[in-house]
Amino acid sequence: MAQYYRSLADTTAGKYGDALARLGVAESLAKEAHRSASSFSPYFVTTLSTTLPADAGTAILQITKSHLALCTEKKNEAQRENDLIYNAVVPNEATLPAIDKLVVAQPIPIQEVYGTPEVQKTIGPDIFIKLVPLSVHESASVYSEEKAKLVRTEVERADLADVELKTAIDSLGVKTGIGRYRDMAANEADGERNQVPSEVKGWRNEITRAEEKEPLPTALAELGRLKDNCMRELDAATRDLDNDNRECEQMRVKYDLLWTQEPAGGLTKNWRQDLKSHRSTLEAAASSDGQVLSLWEGTRGDIGLLLSPQLDEMFKPSAIAASGASLLDLDSGPDDQDREERERIGKIVDDIEEKLSKLSKISRERKEVLKDLKEKVRLTRLLPASTDLWRQVQSDDVSHLLLLNRRNSGVEPTLFATQLEKFRPLQARLAATMHYQETTLQELAASWKGLRDLAGKAAGARKYEELEKRKLELSRRFARARERWTEVREGLM
Repeated sequence: MAQYYRSLADTTAGKYGDALARLGVAESLAKEAHRSASSFSPYFVTTLSTTLPADAGTAILQITKSHLALCTEKKNEAQRENDLIYNAVVPNEATLPAIDKLVVAQPIPIQEVYGTPEVQKTIGPDIFIKLVPLSVHESASVYSEEKAKLVRTEVERADLADVELKTAIDSLGVKTGIGRYRDMAANEADGERNQVPSEVKGWRNEITRAEEKEPLPTALAELGRLKDNCMRELDAATRDLDNDNRECEQMRVKYDLLWTQEPAGGLTKNWRQDLKSHRSTLEAAASSDGQVLSLWEGTRGDIGLLLSPQLDEMFKPSAIAASGASLLDLDSGPDDQDREERERIGKIVDDIEEKLSKLSKISRERKEVLKDLKEKVRLTRLLPASTDLWRQVQSDDVSHLLLLNRRNSGVEPTLFATQLEKFRPLQARLAATMHYQETTLQELAASWKGLRDLAGKAAGARKYEELEKRKLELSRRFARARERWTEVREGLM
């Protein structure tokens, strides 16, 4: 087929001798191909090749036959024209030049196909007009890295500020101690407010649920009953063995040699050992039970108080104060000085809580500004061009500026610095939050110190401290009672 098409090209170029010679070569090769196809077609089996269809043999035979007929027809036609018209010398096949692929097809100028006005409409606009040089892409990547470096710097500063805030508040102990001073300022000894600690309430609920399922006194009584029953059974078995042995010996004395029953002592030896072992185990258990009972007797009163309605009354300030003379000396009744002290403490507590709230707002504001900065820096050009966000991204794209200044060396640092100025307001807001945080922390530390000094000197505060101390002692008393109650229940299992 290559020889055939090259002959057509030679005919067009006026090389009639070469064209006739190539048609002869094409006919010779077509005959050989037809012979190969003729021998291939009858023996073609589809299973021999999974990539060929079932009619591959027949199709190849028809293709080679048609091509052979075409080559023969073109050769005869070229032979007649050469004999009658051209009389060109037909070269030998060996002297024919090799087929050059570039001359098989000739390029046709587009102006020969379309008119000049239609050419631009056909080929469209210049497809390379939007291409950006590699150097511009590299400089744009440097700008992206500058923005990323800016974000990393601000993130590190924000994280450091959060750590400093948490460390400062923890070191002062404000969050853990402010509740104590708030209660001190709102000391309502006159109002007899309920102050039962939550853990004490939890212990009462726990014990109440367990006692409702199985009361501890009932379990102890059942334990005593079972122990007495076991002891009676052991005593009865021992008496039976002793009676049997005594009767056996009495009959032996009575009937002398006529009594043939073996002595009962030897036969019941193992039973007696088992009874002794059971009695020892029961006595050991009784000793352990005695310790449990002793423990229960020592804690029964406190458990009763814990479960009684009087528990709420016990934790009221007046009840706690009545348990100690020193506290009564401090608490001679609310006076103007005491109220004034509590009011001053309350104002400082309110001021500290306001500063804590302010610090929390500063931290949230810093997180929001940092989030805005990240979003503004990380905008990409993958968004639809119809959105407003796209225009914002395009305004941050420095490729066009780099294109305009690509011939000016060393312009990138100045250009990048100018472009990074758009992030300066957000950076300033972040810096402001850190300054406000530092100032507020200093004010908080001063207020906290003043609160502690005032609370340490005020008589009302000392009274509150004493109340809290005795309240803690009372809670510890019920904690010990609950632990002993737990040990008693575990000892009964």
